[in-house]
Amino acid sequence: MKSHTRTPVIGIVAAALSLLFITVGALSVGAYHIPPAEVLYAFAARVGLVQSIGGINDTVIFDIRLTRIVLAIAVGAALSCSGVVYQGVFRNPLVEPYILGVSSGAAFGAGLAVVFRFPFSIQLLAFVFGLVAVGMTYRLAIVRGQTPTITLVLSGVIIGSLFSALFAIFQYIGTTEQLRRLVFWILGGLHRATWSEVRFIAPVVLVGVAIIWRYAWWLNVLTLGDDEARALGVPVE
Repeated sequence: MKSHTRTPVIGIVAAALSLLFITVGALSVGAYHIPPAEVLYAFAARVGLVQSIGGINDTVIFDIRLTRIVLAIAVGAALSCSGVVYQGVFRNPLVEPYILGVSSGAAFGAGLAVVFRFPFSIQLLAFVFGLVAVGMTYRLAIVRGQTPTITLVLSGVIIGSLFSALFAIFQYIGTTEQLRRLVFWILGGLHRATWSEVRFIAPVVLVGVAIIWRYAWWLNVLTLGDDEARALGVPVE
């Protein structure tokens, strides 16, 4: 029993230490190289353990590189947790965001904002139409009051194809600059990360992770199948 208990703890500690080493390395490398010792010294100075010497190192570490790293960690946590939910619900380790039309719906929302210049942010419309795609998929998958997994997957393929076709229209009618913005948005990037974005995104990710953690037992039960989940009191619809 103790070995089973220690294994997750050891894994978590090892992952945390690996993340720490990778973070220090990422703060060191780049067009402007900063030795790892100076990176650690800058952090020690920031918390008041040693005297700060300021300079360009602090600017590069705390205002440029650290924001990108923290945002990358938050985005990675969000993607990994959402992937776990997908795998648990569909009982398949190979599922991906296109399975419910989320990615296609979000791309359509972004294209709508860019091509027609709506007075809304690209992220907002992408989020809204991602939810719309999921809602359409779920509604289409209902059969006699139930949503079988295979029907949900097929509905996701249909809705995803629909939004992909609509997005292709934006690629056809958009200007060169609009297409550039769309491609850049789809590929993504962290080079414009700021602390204001980190302060906005990090709480959202933490709340989402907390909710998933709260229902982790349900996800584990869902992997056993719908009948077993119902028998254990887990709603599968």
